[in-house]
Amino acid sequence: MLNNLFNKNFSIFYILILLIFCYGCTPVSQQYFERNFPDKEYKTLLNEKKVQKSNEDNNLDTNHFMTKSTMQKFIKVNITDFSKENSLSIIPNGDYEIFVNKKLKGELINGSEYKLGIYAGQRVVIAKQKVYDEVIYLRGKTGNEYMQINDKKYRNNFYIGIKKNKFCVINEVELENYLYGVIGKEINYSWNIESIKAQAVVARTFSLANLGKFKKDGFDLCDTTASQVYGGMEAEHGKIIEAVDSTKNEVIAYDKKLAQAFYHSSCGGHTENAENVWGEPLKYLRGISCNYCKNSPNFEWKTTLTFSDITKACQEKGYKVGNITKIKVRRFSKSGRVRELTLFWDESSATIKGTEFRAL
Repeated sequence: MLNNLFNKNFSIFYILILLIFCYGCTPVSQQYFERNFPDKEYKTLLNEKKVQKSNEDNNLDTNHFMTKSTMQKFIKVNITDFSKENSLSIIPNGDYEIFVNKKLKGELINGSEYKLGIYAGQRVVIAKQKVYDEVIYLRGKTGNEYMQINDKKYRNNFYIGIKKNKFCVINEVELENYLYGVIGKEINYSWNIESIKAQAVVARTFSLANLGKFKKDGFDLCDTTASQVYGGMEAEHGKIIEAVDSTKNEVIAYDKKLAQAFYHSSCGGHTENAENVWGEPLKYLRGISCNYCKNSPNFEWKTTLTFSDITKACQEKGYKVGNITKIKVRRFSKSGRVRELTLFWDESSATIKGTEFRAL
């Protein structure tokens, strides 16, 4: 048995809200948190992130309308809820146009329900009549539209295509509208408005710094914890909209570049140095002691794994190991987390990083 191998809570995320909070009363905080960027400087930061067209096979080409201005304003988010669906219901709120390869093919009538299906495993069918061989792009005429897809509502525009005989829906959403649907999924809107504002700045920074993270798949971010949890309009709230609007254009920067604004729900009492997680040292991501999350239900946790569980997980990840019979921790970080451990089986052994073990 392996009881609580990682000693303390082995969190790999940092919370830059804490950097703002913990260092906010000292001049040094200005190098972490810069507010109210002039438009020119803000646009310079945005221009560092270019969404490039992917030429890989079997990926959605969602670059039909990617111009310099839209790259700065919109984020393409993969809505994973629909990735297992072979039929969809869509109801536009507002006037939408249908484009295929930049060519206008028709319009959707405001308030009308349309059934989408899949024909021959690769074609999108609308209302059992119109069949499209390519990805369809649904673009609102004014920018204020939203679409109900099945039982959920999302703002702005959409790419709809087929991947592995299932629908792939990508919401091309304006940045601030995207944040409306993120904040309430990451923190509670009942919190103090200043906390929500801080989260808005962090989420905006994370979004911009990670544009194109999944470009080979045709989108920027996904709607899960692999990026930021995004719930569309159902996740919106008046306080969240107020916090996002009042911090517009505010980002976290270091040396005039967008910071890596990782965040998490609980650090277990101590955050971690960047190089111990991602391998690259970052001056603004240094581990510090933290007492702010001690009341979190996830502050301490325990899990039990058998050697059989660990052997199976290693083999599934491609590690060439036999039946593991012993584990020895080699190094801890200053925070108390495992940095390196050795796995033993038969007459052999292998040493791996703690982060690699956690990813099994």
